[in-house]
Amino acid sequence: MDRTQLLQHFDTLAETPDAVEKLRKLVLDFAIRGRLIPQDSKDAPFTGELALKNANGEMENIYTLPPKWKWLLFSQLAVLIRGVSYRKDQATKSPEPGYVPVLRANNIGKGLNFEDLVYVPRANVAAEQLIKRDDVLIAMSSGSKNLVGKAAQAESDFEGGFGAFCGLIRLVVKLHPEYFGLFLETPFYRERIAAAGKGIGINNLQKESLESLPIPIPPLAEQQRIVAKVEELLALCDELEARQTAAREHRTRLVRSALDHLTTAKDEADFKKRSTFCLQHSELLFDSVPALRQSILALAVQGRLVPNEKKRDRDIQSAEASEAFPIPSAWQWVTFHALTESAFTGLERSKAEQSPDREHAYMKMNNITADGGCDLTSVIRVDASADEVAKYRLDPGDFLFNTRNSFELVGKTCVFQPNRKDVFLFNNNMLKVSFIGGVDQQFINLWCCSPIGRSELTKLKSATTNVAAIYQGKLATLPVPLPPLAEQQRIVAKVDELLRWCDALEARLTAAQTTATHLLDATLHQILAA
Repeated sequence: MDRTQLLQHFDTLAETPDAVEKLRKLVLDFAIRGRLIPQDSKDAPFTGELALKNANGEMENIYTLPPKWKWLLFSQLAVLIRGVSYRKDQATKSPEPGYVPVLRANNIGKGLNFEDLVYVPRANVAAEQLIKRDDVLIAMSSGSKNLVGKAAQAESDFEGGFGAFCGLIRLVVKLHPEYFGLFLETPFYRERIAAAGKGIGINNLQKESLESLPIPIPPLAEQQRIVAKVEELLALCDELEARQTAAREHRTRLVRSALDHLTTAKDEADFKKRSTFCLQHSELLFDSVPALRQSILALAVQGRLVPNEKKRDRDIQSAEASEAFPIPSAWQWVTFHALTESAFTGLERSKAEQSPDREHAYMKMNNITADGGCDLTSVIRVDASADEVAKYRLDPGDFLFNTRNSFELVGKTCVFQPNRKDVFLFNNNMLKVSFIGGVDQQFINLWCCSPIGRSELTKLKSATTNVAAIYQGKLATLPVPLPPLAEQQRIVAKVDELLRWCDALEARLTAAQTTATHLLDATLHQILAA
């Protein structure tokens, strides 16, 4: 496979999720299977400086190797050196005379980085623990299973050591060091290490597991050719990734600009112009379903989704409300308070008073989704008196507002829709609101979930270090663009229809991406095997 073959398939690669990462893994996988470059019959089999024992007969048949390749154990090729031990009071964050830097697991990435170092007395670091060029630093222990076995190769000598949660791999035979380094990036290596990692809380890679790791070793001359081909192909992967990123960013900017212009059109003529552009480029918009959903909500609450009523139902007496955008003539800007008939927070219960085996379902802020829905798949339960049940019981269609949460999530809303027969009570971090006649609570929910409504709610948030709140007094000042009731109901129905269409579209796109992923896998195998 060469540069031309790979770039011929760029369109397939560029349109498929995780394409470049899969390509990188396949390049590395083919490299250690002898399928990346042709073998040369003149190459001498690998021997090394030590009398190595061929372990073919002692290991399970992992996969068939090309002629002159050998399965050898890690212990036949390298030694594992344990990390530097030091007391907490011996470590400093800055250099001092007589101290040397120590690398830790956070310094292991695609290569070694030298940020956030600690320094320990030079006397704590044995001579063999000083990092040399081509040594490999490996994470031996971590709270994350994905990090155990993470490894990076040193490009030069480093006058420093490494911490006790790491190990240092040092070759003891004449093996091409960069071939050994690329082996430690392969899916084969990662899968073996993941299976070997053990521990509760802290995951550990045992020395014995590493030493018994089988490694496919080609002739030394072939190792050099494999390294050169891998470097060439991984550079092409980087190029593909850069082109993918640039294409996605251009597409994202185009979609965002088109939808922003559509939702902020200054008049009817401008709106028609922007709508025409969106329809002409619908294939781009359809690939951005989340942005499309937000645009539907933004258009809905501006009166641009359904025909407008000609007359108001009535004028609602309201304090002056800020006007976020122009509205149709039959609409009215009012405050949230002007629409409220009653509002009160829910039942307070301590954590100790909540459990799955109590009498009544207890709806909390986590049961309100970010898109204005109810998620009742996991609901805790509480006990309550008859009076409390009478006061805090939820009925279908009740409007709920989340008054306390994280800064990002506070202000979530929903219209309660139970999915089973049960008595649901609501938590004290939620406000239950009843509206005056002529107000559809589903329309108010749309307004609060729309991009413009969220922006207005953000202005009302008060935050401390750990929690944010929208107090009832501030919520009362929230501006609401209110259409006549019949138009509210048409808007709600149209939004429901369009969002269901978005769900179906998203499902089709997901299915198409799955198909594209299968095609990508077949394409990659074909071009790599060519």
